Amino acid sequence: MKPRRIIRISLIPLIIFIAVFVIPNFNLQLDISYLLTTVIFLFTIIIGFFIASATANYLNLQSLITQEDSALIGIFNSGRLIQPSKRKALAEAIDQYLIACLEFDFANYVRGTHNEYTKLLGVVDSIKPTNAIALSIFQNLHNHTQAVTQTRQAALLAARRVVKSIHWFILILLTLTIFVFLFVLRDQSILSNLLIGTLATTTYLLLVLLYEIDANVFLEDIMSYLAVQEVFKAIGKPAYYPEYFIQKSNFKHQDKSYRVGFHDSSGQLKIKLIR
Repeated sequence: MKPRRIIRISLIPLIIFIAVFVIPNFNLQLDISYLLTTVIFLFTIIIGFFIASATANYLNLQSLITQEDSALIGIFNSGRLIQPSKRKALAEAIDQYLIACLEFDFANYVRGTHNEYTKLLGVVDSIKPTNAIALSIFQNLHNHTQAVTQTRQAALLAARRVVKSIHWFILILLTLTIFVFLFVLRDQSILSNLLIGTLATTTYLLLVLLYEIDANVFLEDIMSYLAVQEVFKAIGKPAYYPEYFIQKSNFKHQDKSYRVGFHDSSGQLKIKLIR
């Protein structure tokens, strides 16, 4: 897990929960119960709307990436049947493209892999049918290639964030207001403070959930690094994982051998085969 995410989902919630018991009690000359109900109602409506919108974009992006993986397998299978001599070049081009994809997050992988995808298209364009059977499946090759291009273009839109700066300002302002009202409601009861601490922490974690869905990092590891391994298998290449991913405590693989990508002191990507 990345350090920033550890801080976001572990350290900050712990600080909020402890603050309920540490910060001295204070009072406001207001009808707190009514105001808290109103603010929570507004917060629930707004964050519910954005979570629904961001989730729709997120699921669409996952679907597009799955379609792209399937189309890449189709490109390889069609290409090797049409012109067997291009099998190695096609496998290498797809391999380099996928490795480049895994170096970027969902929001940036399309722009970040332009060069690798252009090289892949060059290999596909160089494939020529050599007989009648090859000619009969030639259209399939270009259909798969068109499908990859379309999914990449659609992914540019699906990866865009729904929540803008002004929306975050409103949500954070409402969250801080909820915190203040909850802290005013504290008393000497441990059970009451536990409930208030839980509610305050949950409110914050809803913001984190919205951020991760909107930024396309929610369950990103599963989609980015596990599902794509089927494409590597289809083109006859060992599985590939970025170095920081295999350092996760929950990393598991079922491959006899796999590749690990890491950056040297100069920033160049190096790949090591693990047997």
